[in-house]
Amino acid sequence: MIKTKNHTPLSRFLPIFLFVAITQFFLLTQANAARRVVTFTNGTGQNADDLHIVTKKGVTIDWKKTTPFDSDRGKKNDSSHNLYNATVPPGGTATVAMDDDDATTIEIKDAWWTSGGNSKKDGEKIGDDIEDDGSNQLGIVGGPAAGDGVVQININGESGIFMTTPGSSPDSTKAQFSVFLSGFVDSDGNELIHQGFLESSNLLYASNILGSPGLGLSTEILVQDSGQSITLLPPLPGPPVFRFSITAAGGGCPGPYIGEVEDAIPGGQVAIYQGTIAEPSPSEVCPGVMLEIAVPVLTNMLTPDENGGATFDFEAMGCGVTLLQALDLASCTLGNVTGPDGN
Repeated sequence: MIKTKNHTPLSRFLPIFLFVAITQFFLLTQANAARRVVTFTNGTGQNADDLHIVTKKGVTIDWKKTTPFDSDRGKKNDSSHNLYNATVPPGGTATVAMDDDDATTIEIKDAWWTSGGNSKKDGEKIGDDIEDDGSNQLGIVGGPAAGDGVVQININGESGIFMTTPGSSPDSTKAQFSVFLSGFVDSDGNELIHQGFLESSNLLYASNILGSPGLGLSTEILVQDSGQSITLLPPLPGPPVFRFSITAAGGGCPGPYIGEVEDAIPGGQVAIYQGTIAEPSPSEVCPGVMLEIAVPVLTNMLTPDENGGATFDFEAMGCGVTLLQALDLASCTLGNVTGPDGN
């Protein structure tokens, strides 16, 4: 059951000057840190035992609010996290709490489920990418609000109506709308809408329910305020996420397998390394980059096509122990560690 707080404008109960002070305080405190608790729904139709999340900036996982996963191949303040050590059935959910002490928002660039991963390697991707759906930037400009603006929010089957307050400045209206959004919570008190103010002072907000197309966030401006212009702009897309995956070409290990890289730098080079031990190892061609395979052996050199993709064939060094990792040499971007299963 979804709970929503009272969405009646507080200005009906408080003097205007006091309400503005409260909302401006809320606006300022948003700049201290960002926290986001997201529910991911497994819509792959298969059991998933890994959840991969790539964020725009580095975040830290809060395990007190994260379930059912309890392990992560990522580190504190990493932008890429691979959660494992649990199984999420089809239609099941995983809750992930993320913190960033140096940001006002946490934006998810990409997320996907896999199967067969563990502490040493990624599993095989299943299902489609999970988009950070329903995101919007709310921009408000103009003079004092006339009080006749109406905006409707829908999420997870619940809806709410926001009305502008007469005399409010654009910044005050945005702060009031932020308070309104924070009223959408689930039965555990988790906010269903993540939000924060950008450097442009626009309000960014996004759904905290991902993987369920029918439960996402939607915004509709029902009536434009006659004194202020309310504009909804989608956030600018982030750069594509460099990814490496493998699939069995036959009956599984010991092979053969097909490896694939996606969203590499077109026309550049991608190095593929193999090994059997998951330990840090410095790259000889990209200073400062640490491979996650000890004594890595260069086995393939790929040239991505105009879309940044490339494939190759390979045989596993050994069932259950082979590790592979891709390195985009044009950008010195390290891909995830993966490998064939031990079947």
